[in-house]
Amino acid sequence: MSNDIRVLIIAAEQEEIDATREIAQISRVVRTQVETGRYDYSYLYDIARSGDGWDVIMFAGHGVHGQNAHSSELLLSDSHSMSESQVSALLNAGNTKFLILSACNTSQLATYCVLNSCIQGAVCTTDTISDATAWEFPERFFHALSIQNDEIDFLTAYLSAVAPSKDGLYSYIDVRPHIKEYAEIMEQLRTIKAAIGQYRMDILEFVSATPEENVPWWLSTTIGITIVIAFVFLILAAGQIIAG
Repeated sequence: MSNDIRVLIIAAEQEEIDATREIAQISRVVRTQVETGRYDYSYLYDIARSGDGWDVIMFAGHGVHGQNAHSSELLLSDSHSMSESQVSALLNAGNTKFLILSACNTSQLATYCVLNSCIQGAVCTTDTISDATAWEFPERFFHALSIQNDEIDFLTAYLSAVAPSKDGLYSYIDVRPHIKEYAEIMEQLRTIKAAIGQYRMDILEFVSATPEENVPWWLSTTIGITIVIAFVFLILAAGQIIAG
């Protein structure tokens, strides 16, 4: 399967970072497109978009805090960097399935990308990583992918790659469809509930504006039954949305 895996490695030229060995080890087991050197975000965005879709995009470099303590960035070259939203946009532009962040302290960035881009999941680091050993996990991960015979299984590859150390340094962040679509589901339910509520208010307004003696008994009964049916519809709609 190794020839079928589409991998883009981004390793900007940075001080104290030498990804040569890391890239060489990965290129031994899968065919990669490697972008090294000095470039800015717009260049990388165009590179990601120019492919036919990437199975994996991997960043090798420095991860740092963003403009505040609740954001993070990836450093490029010459004081350039990529924010969380820029990384997510790049992943979307490349129709990317999976992300590997071979940089220090990238769990926050990976979580943001999983929730705000098209990727199925990501591998990130929970602490600082050594340049001398940074190649070990990615090499094992891509080797595990290359020997898979069926559909690509990123979680299985991660478990195989992390097994030798089990030190918790590399974390796997997955996204399930019902989690990623939760906000959309809740918005649909709120819309249905609001429509039912408005319908009920319209009925009550009509009834209150009509003299009591002019309201036939069957209308009051129909209103009650209609409201019950409406709420049953809400429950059924919620089940369909969640299931579907």
